[in-house]
Amino acid sequence: MMGRGRTAPRAAAVLTRLAEGLALLGGVVVIAMSLFTAFGISWRAVIGRGIPGDFEIVEILSAWSVFLFFPYAQLVRQHVAVDFVTSRLPAVVSAPLGRVTDLLIALTAAFVGWRICIGMGDALDYGDTTMMLRLPMWLVYIPAIFGWFAMALVSLLQALSLLPEVEKP
Repeated sequence: MMGRGRTAPRAAAVLTRLAEGLALLGGVVVIAMSLFTAFGISWRAVIGRGIPGDFEIVEILSAWSVFLFFPYAQLVRQHVAVDFVTSRLPAVVSAPLGRVTDLLIALTAAFVGWRICIGMGDALDYGDTTMMLRLPMWLVYIPAIFGWFAMALVSLLQALSLLPEVEKP
């Protein structure tokens, strides 16, 4: 039987690895998108016409990369933040305010993740596809779901002070 004292650090370690893994996957997606874009430009220069639907693929890969980076950005606290007021506050005030902010981020991310699940269900039900390539639109939602819910979990553990502060890269 596992003690309660060991569960939180183990969950924090797993969540940290998940956020790092999703960010690495996001990096692979950005590299793939860059290579595909370079190939498309070269193709156009050599052949004289573009790859049909290349912009749709780049759009999808862009969305995937953004969503996959969310949990790691929260983990290392490198997302957009407005701290020009809180940076001037004493630690006794700013620390609890930071935890409240983390909780609000967790709730918001969970809400958005839930709504994206509903959107994916609608895309599946209606058979939505991209205009040129007819790719199923529900594919766009999968990384978004992982990204938003992982960000919600990271934020929640930060709000509960169960996730140690991670060094910024």
